[in-house]
Amino acid sequence: AQQCLVLDHDARALAEQLGRREIMALIAYREGHALERLGHLTAAHERYEQAMVTIEAVREPLHDQSLLISLMGRWQLVYESALHLALEADDHEGAFLITERARARAFANQLAQHGTQASSPTIPITLAEVQSRLSKTTGILSYFCTGLRGPETSLLQAMPIEADGLRVCMTPPAALIGMLLTQNGLKIFHAPLDPNMLQGSAGRNDGTRFLAPAILHRLYTALITPVAWELNHLQHVHIIPHGPLHQLPFAALLNADNQPLLSQLQIAYAPSVSVLLRTLARKAATPAQICLALGYAGLDNNLPHARAEAQSVASILGGEYWPGQPGMRVAFLRSAGHYRYLHLACHGEFNLDDPLDSWLELGPHERLSANDMLNGPTLSTDLVTLSACRSGLSRVLRGDEPMGLARGFLGAGARAVLVTLWRVEDSSARLLMTRFYTELKREGARLPEALQAAQQFVCALSRAEAHNLLGQEPPTEGEYPFAEAYFWAAYMLIGNFEM
Repeated sequence: AQQCLVLDHDARALAEQLGRREIMALIAYREGHALERLGHLTAAHERYEQAMVTIEAVREPLHDQSLLISLMGRWQLVYESALHLALEADDHEGAFLITERARARAFANQLAQHGTQASSPTIPITLAEVQSRLSKTTGILSYFCTGLRGPETSLLQAMPIEADGLRVCMTPPAALIGMLLTQNGLKIFHAPLDPNMLQGSAGRNDGTRFLAPAILHRLYTALITPVAWELNHLQHVHIIPHGPLHQLPFAALLNADNQPLLSQLQIAYAPSVSVLLRTLARKAATPAQICLALGYAGLDNNLPHARAEAQSVASILGGEYWPGQPGMRVAFLRSAGHYRYLHLACHGEFNLDDPLDSWLELGPHERLSANDMLNGPTLSTDLVTLSACRSGLSRVLRGDEPMGLARGFLGAGARAVLVTLWRVEDSSARLLMTRFYTELKREGARLPEALQAAQQFVCALSRAEAHNLLGQEPPTEGEYPFAEAYFWAAYMLIGNFEM
């Protein structure tokens, strides 16, 4: 460790001479790590802080998202080590602020382009500001993973024993940390799970891998039980996922009484606390037109309920219905900014290799991608519903930068998006969405409340009731054909609702 400090002093001088600030951040981190191992914790904290300040000074002027996200991946271990040091010192507020600073800023910067410029979303929100915005019945449950394995892990493991110090420096301990923020305080806990166990394989990277009851019980015990007493006093919770938790259907987690979290709380999600309270909380101008609902069954007509779903949504809200047909992509991009609600019932596909090329099929050979939205209209919508398969999947890059369709629509200015975590079944989607908008029309209804009611409705629907609503037999067996979490837990509401 002493030798590292000497070498880093020389490296710092060279980096300053070359003007390489991004390298200076890593040098400051290595110095902090060496000081921490020597037991000089105050000095280590100062070096970690210096590294984070340097990172934030470098990244704010960057407009190339791919470059910014790449750098954030390299810098992530700085924040992870600073977080562990803050937790060891019982500095809970400092730990919370570090997790907010750690989350990649490319998404926040892009959202700000469509909202108020009064405050920069790159400035971390304070704990006092969060608590002042929360009601007695609303909490924020934020998670943060450290030590996630990446492409470099195998190379680090292959290094010789003589390089053990470098390997330790480059691999923070694997941990999953939870933080519950309420009006009255902040509670931090270590979930007894290695977050690497939650990462998906190439062949199964959506949320269905979590749906086995034994897994749902274990996840509830690890992620919810430590704050169960506090959650019992709340009605609403905003969940801020991290890493593989972006694909976890929290609503389906099962407690010891076999009851899902859905039955206990109204749930919404956000990319970070700062984005939630500063950017998504803005109130955009109300568009002149209420709703546009598009339904397209596909070239093979293998989504037979998509048209009926979109027609029902348009009828409930008093909006327009568009059938999927040639020219829909251009027409949608031209008109999307004029509506308060956008509902798209159609095929969708997530592209793991190029997440911003993930698409929705609006008509015959009419694909709308996330990139189309990022580079297209500015939305003033309260809600965009992507009632399509896997519309909520994202490739979570190093630095926790989620890339996919949800990012495209939020980046275009939507205050909230309702998306899916896996390939949803067509008839149950129609029933859930019809109920969701029916609930939403009730005076004073909020988005998470309407979604919770719709999910519970579908879960408890009898075979006879489903047959009556669909005009045909449900596609599954049993007295309650859609009771399994697969049919209702895929739906994820991302964005802001009143605190």
